[in-house]
Amino acid sequence: MRRRRLLSLALLTLIAACRDTSAPPTGVAGILGPPSQLTENLETIYGPERFTRGKGKPERTSRATSTLGFEAPFVLRVSSGDANGGHRVSSASVQLDGVEVLSPQSFNQTQHEWAIVATPSESAVLTVSLASAPDSYLEISLEGKRSANTAPTWTLLSPTGTAPAARYLHSAVYDAANDRMIVFGGYDRGVNALDMNDTWVLQNASGSGGTPSWTQLTTSGTSPAARAGHTAVYDASNNRMIIFDGSLSVTPGMFNDVWVLSNANGLGGTPTWTQLSPGAGPAVRAYGSAVYDPGSNRMTIFGGNISVGNCFNEANDTWVLSNANGLGGTPAWAQLLPSGGPPTIRNFGGALYDPASNRMTVLWGRIECSNDVTDLWTLTNANGTGGTPAWSQINPSGAPTPRHGFSTVYDAASHRATIFGGQNINGTTVYNDVWVLSDAANQAGTSAWTQLSPTGTAPDARALATAVYNATLNRMIVFGGGGASGNDVWVLTHANGLP
Repeated sequence: MRRRRLLSLALLTLIAACRDTSAPPTGVAGILGPPSQLTENLETIYGPERFTRGKGKPERTSRATSTLGFEAPFVLRVSSGDANGGHRVSSASVQLDGVEVLSPQSFNQTQHEWAIVATPSESAVLTVSLASAPDSYLEISLEGKRSANTAPTWTLLSPTGTAPAARYLHSAVYDAANDRMIVFGGYDRGVNALDMNDTWVLQNASGSGGTPSWTQLTTSGTSPAARAGHTAVYDASNNRMIIFDGSLSVTPGMFNDVWVLSNANGLGGTPTWTQLSPGAGPAVRAYGSAVYDPGSNRMTIFGGNISVGNCFNEANDTWVLSNANGLGGTPAWAQLLPSGGPPTIRNFGGALYDPASNRMTVLWGRIECSNDVTDLWTLTNANGTGGTPAWSQINPSGAPTPRHGFSTVYDAASHRATIFGGQNINGTTVYNDVWVLSDAANQAGTSAWTQLSPTGTAPDARALATAVYNATLNRMIVFGGGGASGNDVWVLTHANGLP
């Protein structure tokens, strides 16, 4: 059941650790004991963040955070100044979801800590107003109990900062260690109707651990040409994003160039574009698939359209780029010539990579002017090492309606792929359903489709969006696409369908 958006003051209880507990602060039920008593099974959802009073007019700051995946009890912890009595706040207001939980009368020079039991919304907003002496500060955190609910649940994030323009046919990669999603290019759905080459980072992209926030990166070096329908992969160890191919939607044109963005998540230095020169390789194309093996630093690409706008010009070739991140040696293309298969020609399909078994799975797609393709294939030795690559077809039970332009993520630990959305061959039917493919790398020969039934308000139907995956939290993050908004961000918990 969705929690109420507003707090009920009747449900607020204040627990304070202070020198004088004879009179409770205004607007709370009473004082029960020190904050340390409320620590059992609680995890930090937000903060601790320090709010410091500057000079000049009183300051008001708001922070948004998601409580998705947590349940009561929730505890808002507030401390004033340091434990020795320095930098104490004499006047402040703390609000959670528009309800004042600490008023100016709550603060004095002896009170140090508060712990407030509350019921925040799933998109909680903390507002802090400081009117005390300069350099006084509050430190605030929100804690909660990890939810026992194992049902997949959709939540719409509300990031701060200026959002990217609405778009589709863009790319997105994910830095799991820092919870940052990196978005590049695509087609502008707005009044400009242009291909783009901008780069954006969404901090706290999984909706956990702090307020999601958009930042446009200012990059150095010559940038790739504006494009849409390209592919992108991410080398997490070196913080480098690699993009390949794409097309121009407005002025006809196609690419087969390779670019690397260093410091791609906006941390560690100035993000810098470098074009690689890997020699002869795949033909120009768009709407294909790419996966990355971090162990060997190799990118494998499959399929795509080699003549956008023309019928029956899809490909089904497979190529590997060695030294794909531009480090460790000269990048070079090599075409794989697998045994078995090959899969049907296609574009707008999906692909996933299982690093432990060195297998790539390609899913569905379409043939221009013809039909959606419904076959699934696994390629062994997909990075071009370990033996002769071989295609084998997967025939899972319970398949969804044929489609293309869907979003795909893969959980390597459970060997389960999750897909969202997509559309039929002529775009007359667009989907917002979620399906999970078990044994997605076909290691056990037990692949099967299962439809999920998430709780919460679902995203509107869309195609040509992107999705990234937080394996630790089991969350899929969906951005943009051909839905109503085009620059909204959604999070699906328990995305692999497992508790």
